[in-house]
Amino acid sequence: MEKIKLIVSDMDGTLLNRQSVISEYTIRTLHRVNQAGVKIVPISGRPLCHLKPVISNIQNLEYVATANGSAIIDLKCDRILKQFPLKLEIVHEIFDLMDSMGHKPAVFVNGFIFDENGVFDPPGIQKGVGNSFGKEMDRRVREKGLQESLLTGEYPIDELALSFECAQEKQRVQNALKEIKGIVLSYAFEKNLEINAQEATKGNALEEIAKIYGIPLEQTMAIGDGVNDISMIERAGIGVVMGNALEGLQGHGDYVTLSNDEDGAAKAIEKFVL
Repeated sequence: MEKIKLIVSDMDGTLLNRQSVISEYTIRTLHRVNQAGVKIVPISGRPLCHLKPVISNIQNLEYVATANGSAIIDLKCDRILKQFPLKLEIVHEIFDLMDSMGHKPAVFVNGFIFDENGVFDPPGIQKGVGNSFGKEMDRRVREKGLQESLLTGEYPIDELALSFECAQEKQRVQNALKEIKGIVLSYAFEKNLEINAQEATKGNALEEIAKIYGIPLEQTMAIGDGVNDISMIERAGIGVVMGNALEGLQGHGDYVTLSNDEDGAAKAIEKFVL
Protein backbone atom coordinates (compact mmCIF):
# COMPACT_ATOMS: atom_id res chain seq x y z
CA MET A 1 0.00 0.00 0.00
CA GLU A 2 1.24 3.48 -0.93
CA LYS A 3 2.07 5.89 1.91
CA ILE A 4 -0.84 8.33 2.29
CA LYS A 5 0.23 11.98 1.98
CA LEU A 6 -3.16 13.67 1.45
CA ILE A 7 -6.49 13.10 3.21
CA VAL A 8 -9.64 14.67 1.82
CA SER A 9 -12.82 14.42 3.82
CA ASP A 10 -16.45 15.32 3.73
CA MET A 11 -17.74 17.22 6.77
CA ASP A 12 -21.43 16.54 7.55
CA GLY A 13 -21.90 12.93 8.55
CA THR A 14 -18.15 12.32 8.35
CA LEU A 15 -15.83 14.54 10.39
CA LEU A 16 -18.86 16.12 12.08
CA ASN A 17 -20.94 14.04 14.48
CA ARG A 18 -24.72 14.27 14.83
CA GLN A 19 -24.29 17.44 16.91
CA SER A 20 -22.47 18.99 13.91
CA VAL A 21 -19.16 19.29 15.76
CA ILE A 22 -15.79 17.56 15.43
CA SER A 23 -15.21 15.44 18.53
CA GLU A 24 -12.15 15.97 20.72
CA TYR A 25 -10.91 12.51 19.72
CA THR A 26 -11.07 13.37 16.03
CA ILE A 27 -9.44 16.77 16.61
CA ARG A 28 -6.52 15.06 18.37
CA THR A 29 -6.23 12.55 15.53
CA LEU A 30 -6.15 15.34 12.92
CA HIS A 31 -3.48 17.11 14.99
CA ARG A 32 -1.35 13.95 14.85
CA VAL A 33 -1.87 13.83 11.08
CA ASN A 34 -0.68 17.42 10.89
CA GLN A 35 2.42 16.63 12.92
CA ALA A 36 3.17 13.70 10.60
CA GLY A 37 3.26 16.09 7.62
CA VAL A 38 0.16 14.65 5.96
CA LYS A 39 -2.08 17.22 4.28
CA ILE A 40 -5.78 17.51 5.21
CA VAL A 41 -8.35 19.16 2.94
CA PRO A 42 -12.10 19.33 3.63
CA ILE A 43 -14.19 18.77 0.49
CA SER A 44 -17.71 19.70 1.47
CA GLY A 45 -21.13 20.29 0.03
CA ARG A 46 -21.35 23.42 2.19
CA PRO A 47 -20.67 26.93 0.92
CA LEU A 48 -17.75 28.74 2.53
CA CYS A 49 -19.78 30.74 5.07
CA HIS A 50 -21.28 27.52 6.46
CA LEU A 51 -17.96 25.66 6.29
CA LYS A 52 -15.62 28.07 8.08
CA PRO A 53 -17.21 27.78 11.54
CA VAL A 54 -16.94 23.96 11.60
CA ILE A 55 -13.33 23.74 10.39
CA SER A 56 -11.89 26.36 12.74
CA ASN A 57 -10.45 23.69 15.07
CA ILE A 58 -8.46 21.94 12.34
CA GLN A 59 -4.91 23.25 12.39
CA ASN A 60 -2.91 24.47 9.39
CA LEU A 61 -5.57 24.05 6.73
CA GLU A 62 -4.40 25.50 3.44
CA TYR A 63 -7.21 24.64 1.04
CA VAL A 64 -10.89 23.70 1.04
CA ALA A 65 -13.30 22.70 -1.70
CA THR A 66 -16.88 23.93 -1.32
CA ALA A 67 -20.27 23.24 -2.90
CA ASN A 68 -19.30 19.69 -3.92
CA GLY A 69 -16.08 20.81 -5.57
CA SER A 70 -17.50 23.82 -7.41
CA ALA A 71 -14.85 26.06 -5.87
CA ILE A 72 -11.35 25.29 -4.60
CA ILE A 73 -10.21 27.99 -2.21
CA ASP A 74 -6.79 29.00 -0.88
CA LEU A 75 -7.61 29.86 2.74
CA LYS A 76 -4.41 31.76 3.45
CA CYS A 77 -4.87 34.10 0.46
CA ASP A 78 -8.68 33.99 0.65
CA ARG A 79 -8.70 33.35 -3.09
CA ILE A 80 -10.60 31.00 -5.40
CA LEU A 81 -8.05 28.90 -7.28
CA LYS A 82 -10.48 26.96 -9.44
CA GLN A 83 -14.19 27.30 -10.02
CA PHE A 84 -16.73 25.22 -11.94
CA PRO A 85 -19.97 27.23 -11.92
CA LEU A 86 -23.24 26.34 -13.59
CA LYS A 87 -23.80 28.00 -16.95
CA LEU A 88 -26.32 30.81 -16.64
CA GLU A 89 -28.57 29.48 -19.41
CA ILE A 90 -28.71 26.12 -17.62
CA VAL A 91 -29.61 27.84 -14.33
CA HIS A 92 -32.52 29.60 -16.04
CA GLU A 93 -33.62 26.32 -17.64
CA ILE A 94 -33.61 24.62 -14.24
CA PHE A 95 -35.54 27.46 -12.61
CA ASP A 96 -38.18 27.36 -15.35
CA LEU A 97 -38.53 23.59 -14.99
CA MET A 98 -38.70 23.73 -11.19
CA ASP A 99 -41.27 26.52 -11.33
CA SER A 100 -43.47 24.32 -13.51
CA MET A 101 -43.11 21.50 -10.94
CA GLY A 102 -43.81 23.70 -7.92
CA HIS A 103 -40.28 23.97 -6.51
CA LYS A 104 -37.89 26.84 -5.87
CA PRO A 105 -34.18 25.97 -5.69
CA ALA A 106 -31.82 27.57 -3.22
CA VAL A 107 -28.79 29.23 -4.84
CA PHE A 108 -25.15 28.86 -3.77
CA VAL A 109 -23.20 31.97 -4.73
CA ASN A 110 -20.02 33.61 -3.44
CA GLY A 111 -19.86 31.42 -0.35
CA PHE A 112 -23.51 31.88 0.71
CA ILE A 113 -26.86 30.16 0.23
CA PHE A 114 -29.84 32.24 -0.79
CA ASP A 115 -33.47 31.28 -1.09
CA GLU A 116 -36.53 33.37 -1.88
CA ASN A 117 -36.45 34.81 1.68
CA GLY A 118 -32.88 36.09 1.41
CA VAL A 119 -29.69 34.69 2.87
CA PHE A 120 -30.33 31.16 4.12
CA ASP A 121 -28.37 31.47 7.34
CA PRO A 122 -28.49 35.01 8.77
CA PRO A 123 -26.36 34.08 11.83
CA GLY A 124 -23.55 33.24 9.40
CA ILE A 125 -23.35 36.92 8.44
CA GLN A 126 -22.93 37.92 12.08
CA LYS A 127 -19.90 35.64 12.36
CA GLY A 128 -18.09 38.01 10.00
CA VAL A 129 -17.84 35.66 7.02
CA GLY A 130 -18.44 37.61 3.81
CA ASN A 131 -20.27 40.23 5.84
CA SER A 132 -20.87 42.99 3.30
CA PHE A 133 -21.78 40.70 0.37
CA GLY A 134 -24.15 38.60 2.47
CA LYS A 135 -25.99 41.60 3.87
CA GLU A 136 -26.21 43.43 0.56
CA MET A 137 -27.50 40.41 -1.36
CA ASP A 138 -29.90 39.54 1.45
CA ARG A 139 -31.40 43.04 1.09
CA ARG A 140 -31.47 42.79 -2.70
CA VAL A 141 -33.17 39.38 -2.75
CA ARG A 142 -35.82 40.53 -0.29
CA GLU A 143 -36.54 43.63 -2.37
CA LYS A 144 -36.26 42.32 -5.93
CA GLY A 145 -36.60 38.54 -5.67
CA LEU A 146 -34.14 35.67 -6.04
CA GLN A 147 -33.99 35.40 -9.82
CA GLU A 148 -33.82 39.13 -10.45
CA SER A 149 -31.00 39.52 -7.93
CA LEU A 150 -28.80 36.50 -8.51
CA LEU A 151 -29.52 35.04 -11.95
CA THR A 152 -28.08 38.00 -13.82
CA GLY A 153 -24.59 36.72 -14.67
CA GLU A 154 -23.01 39.14 -12.19
CA TYR A 155 -21.90 36.31 -9.89
CA PRO A 156 -21.04 32.68 -10.75
CA ILE A 157 -23.62 30.16 -9.47
CA ASP A 158 -21.86 27.26 -7.77
CA GLU A 159 -24.87 25.09 -6.99
CA LEU A 160 -28.65 24.83 -6.85
CA ALA A 161 -30.26 22.79 -4.07
CA LEU A 162 -33.70 21.40 -3.39
CA SER A 163 -35.34 19.84 -0.33
CA PHE A 164 -38.24 17.37 -0.33
CA GLU A 165 -40.78 16.02 2.09
CA CYS A 166 -41.12 12.63 0.39
CA ALA A 167 -38.96 10.28 -1.66
CA GLN A 168 -41.51 9.99 -4.48
CA GLU A 169 -41.44 13.73 -5.19
CA LYS A 170 -37.65 13.78 -5.08
CA GLN A 171 -37.56 10.96 -7.64
CA ARG A 172 -40.05 12.77 -9.88
CA VAL A 173 -37.91 15.92 -9.88
CA GLN A 174 -34.69 13.97 -10.29
CA ASN A 175 -36.08 12.18 -13.36
CA ALA A 176 -37.05 15.51 -14.92
CA LEU A 177 -33.65 17.09 -14.22
CA LYS A 178 -31.83 14.17 -15.83
CA GLU A 179 -33.04 15.48 -19.19
CA ILE A 180 -30.95 18.64 -18.78
CA LYS A 181 -27.43 18.35 -20.17
CA GLY A 182 -24.33 19.80 -18.52
CA ILE A 183 -25.24 19.08 -14.91
CA VAL A 184 -24.54 16.44 -12.29
CA LEU A 185 -27.08 15.44 -9.63
CA SER A 186 -26.12 14.18 -6.18
CA TYR A 187 -27.20 14.38 -2.57
CA ALA A 188 -25.73 14.42 0.92
CA PHE A 189 -29.01 13.64 2.68
CA GLU A 190 -31.93 11.46 1.65
CA LYS A 191 -34.30 14.44 1.42
CA ASN A 192 -32.15 16.82 -0.61
CA LEU A 193 -30.93 17.11 -4.19
CA GLU A 194 -27.86 19.04 -5.29
CA ILE A 195 -27.31 20.34 -8.82
CA ASN A 196 -23.81 21.25 -9.99
CA ALA A 197 -21.99 21.80 -13.25
CA GLN A 198 -20.82 18.57 -14.82
CA GLU A 199 -17.18 19.32 -13.93
CA ALA A 200 -18.03 20.20 -10.32
CA THR A 201 -17.56 16.96 -8.43
CA LYS A 202 -15.65 16.07 -5.31
CA GLY A 203 -13.59 13.64 -7.39
CA ASN A 204 -12.41 16.43 -9.69
CA ALA A 205 -11.68 18.58 -6.64
CA LEU A 206 -9.53 15.79 -5.22
CA GLU A 207 -7.57 15.60 -8.49
CA GLU A 208 -7.03 19.37 -8.58
CA ILE A 209 -5.87 19.50 -4.95
CA ALA A 210 -3.55 16.54 -5.45
CA LYS A 211 -2.00 18.39 -8.41
CA ILE A 212 -1.50 21.51 -6.29
CA TYR A 213 0.45 19.47 -3.75
CA GLY A 214 2.20 17.31 -6.34
CA ILE A 215 0.84 14.15 -4.72
CA PRO A 216 -0.19 11.15 -6.86
CA LEU A 217 -3.77 9.94 -6.40
CA GLU A 218 -2.39 6.62 -5.20
CA GLN A 219 -1.16 8.43 -2.10
CA THR A 220 -4.52 10.02 -1.26
CA MET A 221 -7.34 8.94 1.02
CA ALA A 222 -10.97 10.10 0.79
CA ILE A 223 -13.65 9.72 3.46
CA GLY A 224 -17.38 10.33 3.08
CA ASP A 225 -20.95 9.30 3.81
CA GLY A 226 -23.09 10.74 0.99
CA VAL A 227 -23.81 10.06 -2.67
CA ASN A 228 -22.00 13.31 -3.46
CA ASP A 229 -18.83 11.65 -2.05
CA ILE A 230 -18.77 8.72 -4.49
CA SER A 231 -16.50 10.35 -7.08
CA MET A 232 -13.72 11.20 -4.61
CA ILE A 233 -13.99 7.85 -2.80
CA GLU A 234 -13.64 6.03 -6.12
CA ARG A 235 -10.65 8.10 -7.31
CA ALA A 236 -8.60 8.14 -4.11
CA GLY A 237 -5.89 5.62 -3.38
CA ILE A 238 -7.97 4.53 -0.40
CA GLY A 239 -11.71 5.23 -0.33
CA VAL A 240 -13.35 5.07 3.09
CA VAL A 241 -17.12 4.83 3.56
CA MET A 242 -18.61 5.88 6.89
CA GLY A 243 -20.66 3.38 8.89
CA ASN A 244 -23.58 5.82 8.77
CA ALA A 245 -23.35 6.24 4.98
CA LEU A 246 -26.44 6.63 2.82
CA GLU A 247 -27.65 3.52 1.03
CA GLY A 248 -26.55 4.95 -2.32
CA LEU A 249 -22.91 4.89 -1.20
CA GLN A 250 -22.91 1.28 -0.06
CA GLY A 251 -20.78 -0.97 -2.25
CA HIS A 252 -18.34 1.81 -3.09
CA GLY A 253 -14.88 2.36 -1.62
CA ASP A 254 -12.23 0.09 -0.15
CA TYR A 255 -13.12 0.12 3.53
CA VAL A 256 -16.15 0.72 5.75
CA THR A 257 -15.37 2.38 9.07
CA LEU A 258 -17.46 3.17 12.15
CA SER A 259 -20.15 5.86 12.18
CA ASN A 260 -19.57 9.59 12.65
CA ASP A 261 -20.76 9.30 16.26
CA GLU A 262 -18.09 6.64 16.85
CA ASP A 263 -15.20 8.70 15.41
CA GLY A 264 -15.22 6.53 12.30
CA ALA A 265 -13.16 8.96 10.22
CA ALA A 266 -10.49 9.21 12.92
CA LYS A 267 -10.40 5.41 13.32
CA ALA A 268 -9.86 4.98 9.56
CA ILE A 269 -7.09 7.58 9.60
CA GLU A 270 -5.39 5.75 12.46
CA LYS A 271 -5.64 2.47 10.55
CA PHE A 272 -4.29 3.68 7.20
CA VAL A 273 -2.19 6.77 7.95
CA LEU A 274 -0.85 6.91 11.51
